Order: sequence, then C-alpha cells, then structure tokens
Amino acid sequence: MNDRIKKRQGGFTLLEALVATMVLAAALVSIQGIVNRCMYRVRLNEEKERAWQILDRQMTAIDALGIDTYMAEPLKEGEIEQDGMLFNWRVDTNIESIDCMYEVTITIWWGSEARPHEISATTRLNGVIPAVTTGGPEA
Repeated sequence: MNDRIKKRQGGFTLLEALVATMVLAAALVSIQGIVNRCMYRVRLNEEKERAWQILDRQMTAIDALGIDTYMAEPLKEGEIEQDGMLFNWRVDTNIESIDCMYEVTITIWWGSEARPHEISATTRLNGVIPAVTTGGPEA
C-alpha cells in the first residue's frame, strides 16, 4: 500500500510540464504584445503633446504679432526640429466678409510616409478695420 502512495506523490509527468510551459510561454507572449502596444501609444502621445505645443506657439506668435501684420509676412509654412523629431507646420488663412475677420488654421504633421500623423486647429482673429473716408472736408 505504501508503494502506491509513493507513486502518486511522484510529481508532474513530462507531458504536464510541457503543457504548463506552453501555457506560460503563450501568456508571456501576450503580455509582451500588450506592453509593446502600450509603449507605442505612450510615444505617440508624447509626439502629439510636442505637436500641440508647437501649434500653440505658432498661434500665440500670430496673435501677438497681429493678424494684419502676419498676413504681410511671406512665411506661412516651415519645419521645426524638437527632440530629434521633425515637425512640419502650415498656416492657412481665409478672410471673412464681415469686419476683417480672419479664419486661421494651423496644421502640424510629422512621421514617415508609412505612418503619418497630423493635428490642426482653427480659430478666428479680428483684423484692423480700415478707416472709412468720405472724401469731403473735415468738420
């Protein structure tokens, strides 16, 4: 009777150990895939944060300069290198028909042709309303 009890307490069989190893390996591969995807998302969010900062600086510069003065400037697009990455920017403006209102759209894009990324923001800025002259003598 003691011999039967000793046989049952022997441990895992080779097949059981192999199946357990395969299950553990599959779990590790799945976890590694999740970690890689999370790291990619974190890096992409950092890139988007840099792009939004560039966009905000461009918008602040236009607002500080004044939209009318900015419209006279020839530079409406360019490149900015930040932390080893190249960000491209472009400013598109449309004048509205009422009160010298300008619609300003700033677009930032970066990345490779295989994985391009882009953000943009649109706002409206007031320009200077030209003085109306009547052509007559001043009173």
